[in-house]
Amino acid sequence: MCKELKMKIDQTRKYANHWEWPDKQRKELGIVEDWLESMHLVGEHTYTTPRIGPAPNKAPDCIILDENKNFIAVEVCELVCQKAIEENQCGNMVYRDWQPAEVLNKLEEILKKKDKKKYYGGPYSRIIVLIHTDEPVINFNQHAEILISMEFNALMQVNEAYLLFPYDSSLVGCAVRTLLSVCHSERSEESGFRNLKILDSSVAPLPQNDRKTDGAQSAPYVFFSSFQTTQGHRAERT
Repeated sequence: MCKELKMKIDQTRKYANHWEWPDKQRKELGIVEDWLESMHLVGEHTYTTPRIGPAPNKAPDCIILDENKNFIAVEVCELVCQKAIEENQCGNMVYRDWQPAEVLNKLEEILKKKDKKKYYGGPYSRIIVLIHTDEPVINFNQHAEILISMEFNALMQVNEAYLLFPYDSSLVGCAVRTLLSVCHSERSEESGFRNLKILDSSVAPLPQNDRKTDGAQSAPYVFFSSFQTTQGHRAERT
């Protein structure tokens, strides 16, 4: 029993693990539930009734209902550095020092990828991409201005996109940044969506944390001199 427990502990993801859970479908459903709860707290929309998607390992990951009981597809994706996950699993306590342009490029890459997917079990009145992150240096307030200025070209399927940050006890919920929100009337069947500006709809902004980055650096990975779980990472270069 002790060996089995030790094995499970060793296999547990150690980096950016706020939403980590062994069951992928239950994990994704929990993320959608956190997002809906935070949106409902500020009266942003009336989406309800989250459930697991129609087929494992096929889009969408989850389904919700709008106020008219129409089905909405929700595809869940994580913004995380896989290399940093691997390094921490090997005992190297590092984090990815994301630069603003890298964050924008990664978000655009995720949205383009999700926009090309085939969504099963439809038809759906809307398709939403929900991106969650627990990366230590990707901060709600710090990235507000660059997210507002971001534009996308020719998204054919995705109507809405959100960036979800971890639960914060001072907010009694998660912080959410609306990345994309497009009305049905804005769709062009011939050209898709052109030059879609992100709408600045800030939900439950996070307070500034105590991460210390000592300015910009060229190396993408930084060693922790002190490491805590989820909130309150202190990232000091050694």
